[in-house]
Amino acid sequence: MSRKNFIFLIIIAVTIGAVIVLWQSGVFTRKPSIDREVVKIGMIGPLTGGAAQYGVEARNGVQLAIFRLNQKQGPYRYELISLDSEANPDIAKEKAQELALNKEILAVVGPIISPSVVSANEVFQQEGLPAVSPSATSPKISLLGDFVFRVSPSDTYQGRALAEFVSLDLGFNKVAIFSDLENASYSGELADSFTERAEQLAVVITKRTTYRAGQKEFTSSLQEIQASEPEVLFIPGYYADGALIAQQARAMGWYIPIIGGDGFHTPDLIEIGGMSVDGVRFTSFFSADDPDPMVQDFVSSYRARYGEEPGWIDAHGYDAMNVIAKAIETGGTSRQGVQKALSDTRGFQGITGVISFDENGDVIKDILKMEVKEGKFRVWSL
Repeated sequence: MSRKNFIFLIIIAVTIGAVIVLWQSGVFTRKPSIDREVVKIGMIGPLTGGAAQYGVEARNGVQLAIFRLNQKQGPYRYELISLDSEANPDIAKEKAQELALNKEILAVVGPIISPSVVSANEVFQQEGLPAVSPSATSPKISLLGDFVFRVSPSDTYQGRALAEFVSLDLGFNKVAIFSDLENASYSGELADSFTERAEQLAVVITKRTTYRAGQKEFTSSLQEIQASEPEVLFIPGYYADGALIAQQARAMGWYIPIIGGDGFHTPDLIEIGGMSVDGVRFTSFFSADDPDPMVQDFVSSYRARYGEEPGWIDAHGYDAMNVIAKAIETGGTSRQGVQKALSDTRGFQGITGVISFDENGDVIKDILKMEVKEGKFRVWSL
C-alpha cells in the first residue's frame, strides 16, 4: 500500500470515528433550541443601610425564582435589574422613575417597605408600570391604584385573622390588648382591626392599654391588665417587647395565654424570652418548617443556593416573582397585559399560600398560625 493511500485510509477512519462520537452525543438528533424572548424585571429595595436585610432577603427569593424559571426552558428568559432604595422613600421614587423609563422593564418586584411603596406609586400609576411588593403591609397601600399589588397581607387583614384565631380557633371570649404607642402604623393598625373583628364575634375587650417601644418595665401595666380578668393577652408588637412582657408576666405568676402578630416571628423572640414564651401563639406568612411538599422543595433549593434557611421575606420575594411570571405568560409582554393578568389573578399556588388579588391589589390568602413549642417555632393546628 502506498503512503498516499495509507494516509487517505487514516483520514476516513478518523472521520467515521468523529461522526460516531457526534451521533452518540446527540448533535444530529438534538432538536434545535428555542429562541427565548428576554424579559426584564425590575426590583426596588433597601440593599444597603439599616434595612438592607429585608431587601437582600427579598432579592434572594426573586433570584431563586428567576433561576428556576429559566431552568424550565420556557418561552421567556428572565433577567433582573435590582436598584437600591436605601429604605428612603424619596430614593425609591427616583428608582421607580429610572425603571419606568426603561421600556424593557415589564414589571417590578417591590418596593419592600410601605413608605417606599407609597412614594413610588405616583410613578407606577403615571407610567403604567405594574409593581408587586413582597412585604409592604400598610393599609394605605390598598388605596394607591390599580398598578400596585402585594403578596403579603395588610395589617388590617392580619388583625381580622388574629381575632378569628383567638375567638373561633382558640375559643377565648375576653381579651386584653397591650400595644406599642410609638408604632401606630403597625401595632395600632393591628390593634384596631383586631378590635373591630373581635367585637363582631362578640369578644369582650376587657382592657386596651399601651407601652412604649424599648420600655423595660411592664409589671405595673400587667397588674392593671390582670385586674380586668382577660382570658388571653394580645400584644400587637415586635418580638423584643413581646419577650420581655412574657417574662415579666410569668415572673408575676401570671400564665395567661399570649397572642401576637407576625412581629413575633423571629428566633430572637425565643432567644430573649426563653421558656417564658413557650406556648405563645401568633400569625405569620411563612414557615420553613411547614411540611407542605411545595414549601420543602423551595426550602431545599434555597439552602442549596444560599447556604441558609429562608425567612418569610425571601419566600414572598419568590412568590412575587412567580406571580409576575404567570401574569406574563397569561397577558403577554406588555405592561398593560401584565397589569390586567395580575388583576385577574385567582387561585395562584404560591409557597406562602394560594394567592388571589382583590380589586385593590391586596392579596387574599390564608394566614399561617404559629406557636412556640419546646423552644421552637411550629405550625399550629387544632
